Amino acid sequence: MSTSTVHLTGRPALRGALFYLFHWGAYGAYVPFLNVYFVKLGFSGGQLGLLAMLFPLGVLLCSPPLCALADRLDRRIPLLQLALTGVVFSFVVLGYPTHFAAVTFVMILLAIARSPVLALADTLIVRMAVRHGVPYGNLRLIGSLGFAVLSILCGWLWQEWGIDRCFG
Repeated sequence: MSTSTVHLTGRPALRGALFYLFHWGAYGAYVPFLNVYFVKLGFSGGQLGLLAMLFPLGVLLCSPPLCALADRLDRRIPLLQLALTGVVFSFVVLGYPTHFAAVTFVMILLAIARSPVLALADTLIVRMAVRHGVPYGNLRLIGSLGFAVLSILCGWLWQEWGIDRCFG
């Protein structure tokens, strides 16, 4: 009988695990609470649906050409860095507009910026895992733990402090 353990030694494994931890942790801290914030702004159910549609639409329309460009130019890391910068910028700006049109504009920017992140990161980290013999599933597990822990923690924090602290 064998037991499975999360074995992450060495610098490449640590970098991959930390990327997933922070990426999915940040995602878990904010994205599950977007609709709560939008309801607080007074948006209708139809408006919430429109805003929720932007992330998958961004991945569908923007990720393939952006990732193809990164592959063609062999510039995956710089594009990933640029995309992550755009994601952070969009989340910071999201706390300022209160009207639906302005929030929609920021959410479109966020959807575009976010669209290539996971595909680029997965490509880079899978290649690194194969090259260094690191079990890729263990790296993703760290990301899942980050999402779960931060979702629970931030859910409690936003309830105690108010959702405005999350987006304001």
